[in-house]
Amino acid sequence: EDHGFDQIFSLSATGGQPKRLIDVEAGGYTGVKPVEGGLIARYQTSAQPPEIVRLNPARAMHSYLTSFNSERLAQIETTEPIHFWFTAKNGRKLHNLLVLPPFFDKNKRYPIVAFPHGGPNAMSKDAFSTRWNNHFLAAPGYVGIETNYSGSTGFGEKFADYIERDVLRGPANEILEAIDEAARRFPYIDKSRQAAIGASYGGYLMNWFNGHTNQFKCMVNHAGAINNESQYGAND
Repeated sequence: EDHGFDQIFSLSATGGQPKRLIDVEAGGYTGVKPVEGGLIARYQTSAQPPEIVRLNPARAMHSYLTSFNSERLAQIETTEPIHFWFTAKNGRKLHNLLVLPPFFDKNKRYPIVAFPHGGPNAMSKDAFSTRWNNHFLAAPGYVGIETNYSGSTGFGEKFADYIERDVLRGPANEILEAIDEAARRFPYIDKSRQAAIGASYGGYLMNWFNGHTNQFKCMVNHAGAINNESQYGAND
């Protein structure tokens, strides 16, 4: 994980500095394996389930070896997410993904649903999920926003560690700022219609939102922490 994407690096067996093989700007690679003549991996985006690809680092590209899902994908209206960064009031630069609804029309106005990841030490990225599918969440006609708040992985150890001394308020305010920034940049977002959904630590954030802001018309809390005394004894 590095700045919102799953990247591939190479490192000499004798040591030295790691080098990025391909500069990934969409989707991500996992399960990299050596094969005769090169490397294969699984490649996926939030709009495309994993397929097996052969990597060509010299040309910074890949070629598909499988097409398990191409027929089904041809029947689904999806677009790749929009990535944007902004600087929060605390001075930290935050990465965000914006997911558009099917048959998106830039001249229309859409409600926004915030979907912060759980963990909290994880990363919202351009990857496919059958459990928390961001395109499925956007499908009824929402714009989805996923913010890599302080505590997220893939942005440096210091960034991930911020959350240990600011368990809820800091990340929650960053998400609220991200919604404001998205609405400022993308006029098709209707700030008068906001919802939020989260699971695990994301559900914990829903509890915080419920007690600190009235801006959401609806919130969904899945498996959010509710007992701080028990939580204190169970993790960091």
